[in-house]
Amino acid sequence: MTSRERMLAALRRQTTDRTARHEHFWPETADVWVEQGLPADTDLADYFGSDLRGVDGYDHTLGLPEEVLEETEDWEIRRDGNGVSKKFWKKHSGVPEFTGEFAVQNYQQWNEYKDRLLDPAGRLNLKETVGRSHELRDGGYFVVWGVMGFWEAARDILGPETLLLNVAMEPAWIREIIEHLAALFKTMYEQFRQAGGYMDGLFFYEDLGYRNGMFMSPQSYRELIWPSHCRTFGRVHEDNIPVIVHCCGRVHQAIDSLIEAGMDCLQPLEAKAGMDLGELKARYGDRLSLMGNIDVTVLRTNDKDAVYREVTNKLKAGTEGSGYVFHSDHSIPPEVNLETYRFCLELVEEFDRQHARE
Repeated sequence: MTSRERMLAALRRQTTDRTARHEHFWPETADVWVEQGLPADTDLADYFGSDLRGVDGYDHTLGLPEEVLEETEDWEIRRDGNGVSKKFWKKHSGVPEFTGEFAVQNYQQWNEYKDRLLDPAGRLNLKETVGRSHELRDGGYFVVWGVMGFWEAARDILGPETLLLNVAMEPAWIREIIEHLAALFKTMYEQFRQAGGYMDGLFFYEDLGYRNGMFMSPQSYRELIWPSHCRTFGRVHEDNIPVIVHCCGRVHQAIDSLIEAGMDCLQPLEAKAGMDLGELKARYGDRLSLMGNIDVTVLRTNDKDAVYREVTNKLKAGTEGSGYVFHSDHSIPPEVNLETYRFCLELVEEFDRQHARE
């Protein structure tokens, strides 16, 4: 099987020649691994045999002027395209910190800027993105178009506090923001496809939860976001393209609605937030493919016995009846040794060999 064939089979919950696999890495992980013997300038996806490759989506901001406001040796504060100032660390990656300056904090300000979200100009380098999508297609990879989801994009505009407060206080406003972001997606999707962009799948980044549960009630999700998810995933399905939803946190309460909306695969299944691959497989395995759940907190111990138990137990649970893609429960940090990650993939390969003999 090619990588494309393998991933498509996994997403359709069909038999594969080996376990499909993919991974995300923190940017500094490769630097640490070079010190541990990884060849310099290594493409980690190629080196570790990832079946999935992605091309970038579009600029989902309000398109306001960007500028650096303050800078030191360790960090810089930048105003982004939403008019939001954020602190970015230079020597390590992670979620940038909101510094408290926002262009949009009430409906009047939103009304001033909202039409900017309907303008597609300058949001996507079509020549470069379309060209890259064809290169990856020709390489036999499963190619995804990676885009920011509507809840996450709304958070980037308003900030988490204003967004969460107004889910309760001004839900009609939040619904309007989600609708504008969905309209932007539709415009950019049609533009990408009409320009000849190639994609086997949509990778939709939509963090609906945190460690203990969803950011909102299931009812609020159904009322404010779900209708836009339904239309968006439905449009992609019209082109026979499956939808992979990246949804961090403890999101059990959203799964049935996301499946109803058209989600084909859920990723990354955060073990540290209580997502259990075996339980999810038993409940949803006939309707949903699953990607992830290899607990990074276990991998970070670099204890081979613990890693062996984690990987082999998850492989047994995930590959029962197919429909599983091997992946961590988020991303591989630099605390995971290169030897440990190689050991993980050796376990996957040995599992596949034993499975093939049975």
